Formats: sequence, C-alpha cells, structure tokens
Amino acid sequence: MKYSFIFVSLTFALSSFAQTFKIQSSTNRANYDICQENHNIILNKFKNQADSQIARLLNGIFQEDIQGVPDFKIEAYKEILNDTIVKRIFLVELKKQLNSKQFSVPGNPEAYSAIKFLKPESIKVNLDSEYEKTLNEIANYKNLKVGKDFLKNLRNSILKETAKKLISSQFRKVASGLFARMVIGETGRIATGEIIKTATLHFGSEIFVSVGTGLLLDLVTFPLHAYRLPPETEWTELLDEHPELIIVPEWMNKAGIRDHAWLAHCNAIQRRTKHMEKALKEALFQDEAQFTGAVREIFELSNHPEEDNYYVDPRFNAAPADNTRVVRPVVYEKNPGPIWLSKGQ
Repeated sequence: MKYSFIFVSLTFALSSFAQTFKIQSSTNRANYDICQENHNIILNKFKNQADSQIARLLNGIFQEDIQGVPDFKIEAYKEILNDTIVKRIFLVELKKQLNSKQFSVPGNPEAYSAIKFLKPESIKVNLDSEYEKTLNEIANYKNLKVGKDFLKNLRNSILKETAKKLISSQFRKVASGLFARMVIGETGRIATGEIIKTATLHFGSEIFVSVGTGLLLDLVTFPLHAYRLPPETEWTELLDEHPELIIVPEWMNKAGIRDHAWLAHCNAIQRRTKHMEKALKEALFQDEAQFTGAVREIFELSNHPEEDNYYVDPRFNAAPADNTRVVRPVVYEKNPGPIWLSKGQ
C-alpha cells in the first residue's frame, strides 16, 4: 500500500513537471493573466528554436567558408539565415506587443478578451540595427567562436540581399512550417540605407497564401459544422490542421471563428490543455523540420556538378557473365546533413 501511494505521487509529480502550460485549479473561467504567461511560453519556445537555428547557421557558415565550400552554397545558407533572422525579429516584436498591456483588469477579468493584442501587420523595425543586435546577441549567448569581423561582413552581405528584395515587391519565404509567407514593405523605391532602417515587415493576410496548398481557402471555409461548437473546440480543431497559427490567436478570425480570439485561446489552454500542447509541439516540429530540410538540400548539392557528366569507355562496359548477378536490397537513408546542423553541436 505504501509503495502504491509513492508510485501514484511520483506519477502526478512527473506529469505536472512535464506540463508545458501553467494551469489554474478551476476550469470554469480562464485567468487572463495566467493566459498571458502561457502565451509568453509559446512565443519563447519559437524564439529559442530560432536562436538555435541562427547559432547553427552562424557556426556552419563560418566552418564551411574556412573549408572552401563553393560560394553558391555559402550564399544559399545565407538565404536561410536571413529568413531565420526575420522570423526571430517577428517573434521578438510579437512578445513586445503581447506584454505592452496587462491582459485583465481588476474587477473586470474579461475586459480585454475582445482586444486585438497581436498586430503582426503593424511591425516596423530598423533592420540594420536589428540584424546586428540579433547576430551579436546570439553569438555571445551561444559562445560562438566566429569573430566580430565575420559577423559584421555577414550582416552587410545579407542586408545587401534584403535591400534588393525590398524593391522587388516579391513574396518572401520565411518558414513554411511556421507560417506561409510574409511581405517586406517599402517596395517600389530605391533601396537605400534609409529604407533598410525604416522597413516595415507586413505579416497580414498574405501569410495565408502559400504555393500550391490553398491555405487561405482552407481557412476561410472553416468551420463547416452545422452545429455550434465551443470556441476553444473550434480553435483546437483548426490547430489540428494548421498548428503554426498558435503563434497569433487573432488569426483564427480569418478562419471564420467568430468568437473573441483570446477568449477562445485562453479557454483552450485551460480546458483543452493536451490539445494545445500537441499543437505547439507539432508547430515546433514542422518549423525545425523545414529548417533542417532546407539545409540538407543545400548540403547534398555537388561541389563539382560537372563531375556528374563522366565518360565511360565502352570497352569497359562489358555485360556480366551468366549466374553472377547479385540483387542487393535498396536502403533509403535520410542524409543527416552537415555535422553542425545537429542541435547538440
């Protein structure tokens, strides 16, 4: 009996320790201050993953450059780095918006449930300083041995490419696992230092336009229920299909969910905790998988493409003798990519 009690106690302790979100004892009404803490947890997890991705890329680009990897590969890695830095800036700005106000008002706990706290479309940053701040902060925090001159030259290089895109009015891929698309504003003008310093990063409805998937169509036609579900249930069902939307609860309104976004989001964390933890885990997994897949794709490219066009002398292309053919099983293994891609590095 004694051991059974200890076992049950340990089970509850471990389950509590493993829980992602802070959950209140009563499930009747979500506490908005606790919900604000919980959404900080969500944004921090994405930001920390972006920090890890940037650190690995900085370390990788530094190593590959020393080893004499072809320039076209280095430039491709810089493209991923640029996207990841923008993603990190986006998450940092969202955190600022999230914490600019207190969620609840004393005596009126639901007063802010209808307010739009996160406004991605209004983000305006100095890309020049933000790139420098991001690179230095992560290099110091992760204790990367890459050197200040390397960081400075790298920053100037990726900012130069960003300036070109500012005047191209083109969609910019950020991380399909995290969200589909973003648009860099200030288009149609000459790319000057001033534009870089006053660039507006638009994360509006364009986010839901992804190539070939019709994500926008999927969202505006959801939900199709003939009956009315609780707001938190509609939100978790949407997250089952698009877990990356957990970053900005207001995006649920683009999917036709008519309830106040934070009311649905906060109640979902409180009442459907496991569903929300699953959505968060899946969104983070998708984001990391997209990142590592992009790096592997570049890594697998031949350093010398011309070597593939080799010539085989027909004199040495003899037919095999009878009864000598051996059929070997084909084993498909995912290329692990460069050593520096591993999170443990």
